[in-house]
Amino acid sequence: MINNLSKKALENGGSVNYLIIPSNITEGLGLTNPSIIYQNGLYLLNLRHVQYALYHSEGEQKFQSLWGPLSYLNPEDDLTLKTTNYFCELDPNTLTIDKYQKINTSKLDVKPLWEFIGLEDARVVYWDNSLFFSGVRRDTTTNGEGRMELSTIEDKGKETKRVRIEPPTKGSYCEKNWMPILNLPYHYVKWSSPTEVVKVDPIKGISETVFLVEQKIKFPRDIRGGSQVITIGNYYVAITHEVDLWHNEQGKKDAQYYHRFIVWDKKWNIVAHSSELKFMTGAIEFTCGLAFDGNDIIIPFGFQDSTAFILKFPINLLETLCNLKLIKPTIKKSLTSVTPKKLENYIYQPYDEDATFELGEYYFLNGHYASAMSFYLRTAEYSKNPNKTYEALLMTAKCLSTLKRRDVTELGLWLNALNFDTERPEAYLFISEYYERQKKYNQMYSYAILGLKYYANAKPVTVNLGYEGDYQLEFQKAVSAWWIGKSKESRNEFIKLVNKSTELSERYQKMVQSNITSLESGSNKNA
Repeated sequence: MINNLSKKALENGGSVNYLIIPSNITEGLGLTNPSIIYQNGLYLLNLRHVQYALYHSEGEQKFQSLWGPLSYLNPEDDLTLKTTNYFCELDPNTLTIDKYQKINTSKLDVKPLWEFIGLEDARVVYWDNSLFFSGVRRDTTTNGEGRMELSTIEDKGKETKRVRIEPPTKGSYCEKNWMPILNLPYHYVKWSSPTEVVKVDPIKGISETVFLVEQKIKFPRDIRGGSQVITIGNYYVAITHEVDLWHNEQGKKDAQYYHRFIVWDKKWNIVAHSSELKFMTGAIEFTCGLAFDGNDIIIPFGFQDSTAFILKFPINLLETLCNLKLIKPTIKKSLTSVTPKKLENYIYQPYDEDATFELGEYYFLNGHYASAMSFYLRTAEYSKNPNKTYEALLMTAKCLSTLKRRDVTELGLWLNALNFDTERPEAYLFISEYYERQKKYNQMYSYAILGLKYYANAKPVTVNLGYEGDYQLEFQKAVSAWWIGKSKESRNEFIKLVNKSTELSERYQKMVQSNITSLESGSNKNA
């Protein structure tokens, strides 16, 4: 098994880069499962934006959520799982996103009938001089029946036509991950082993099987679709995926995804394949795209359903992985892209607590909280340093708190940190603040009191975390005391804070003074 294709790419002169768009557009939620084509000298990409955050405990799974090791954290007041798509053009030197535009689907949208909304895992296709996105949609029926759709995209951002494709055999519930064959318009590899190739009528939305080839090669799992099918030399090449799905002893679901390269001849016989692989050691990884520009293989991929990266490496590495000569070498100059240092550090040391935490910091500071949460949680699961584990758990909870509208799960994540170390004050502060937002003042007071018992055990933490000192817990105690009828205690606590005002940050000095003024005037609006 190849556990880290990204590392192997770097070792062979390749590179990896981030695929991000501004977080104010995504609201800090996931960007994942990208697809790419190389067309007329351009690198064109679809980037899927999911309006949830994936929480997945890896390793020993010590820090699961309330819902188990694997859970989709959508807003608790909106149980739908929504997808929107962004059409992007990449910088040819760095392969980072240079231009982007949200796909406008308003012309064809109707009221969704199912909780999975939007075109999922759309592959970018160029057939008959037209640009298409082809993915699965499940929101057109009341039972979530999935069908591949073919969406015509014009003006690099407007969906003008939508065709729903019925499979050759009737009665299936969910058709997904058909792999478009780029040089055979309206053909897909529907299934890889045995290999079933179907041809689609783009007007009527019906399909027929045109090849069905039993394969001599046997694989340990079902070979499911992934990227498009591209042509290299005399061969068809694609990236497929395999899944191990199970439920743990508590009945909670979990999964591991694997990928491999598959190579067919022109009669659809599998002539070579790689071993199973992971792109960057993640449990949940997926790609909808594969491109070859004459010199380099380019693969965009999603990591933990929250983050997107793009990987490239010379063609000879693919030939080595598949033990097959695919094409004569070209003299075309390879891309000059460079892997960002923090990302490179993580790729070479994907279980290192510092490298993983720093990648979480990168995403947090850029407002991509779903991505940051994945890397903070990974830090906590693999770290051998209790202080780093504790801080990573706090940052995991803070990411979800920043995303908002996930209050039940958020409390569980704060408690993960508190339960890991009950004698540090930081988690008590954040839980007290959590209950303040809920207007549950007895709980706010209790956690402030408990945190003050351990104020001396505070340790240096990142600026992002928001723990400044024990005076924050004293402030929480003072505010909550007022709301639970302990007005005298509240006044005394605020007076203590005034007397130590030089120790307080400017923000807390202002908040203390505001509350003192309110108390003196008989008002409780600030408290």
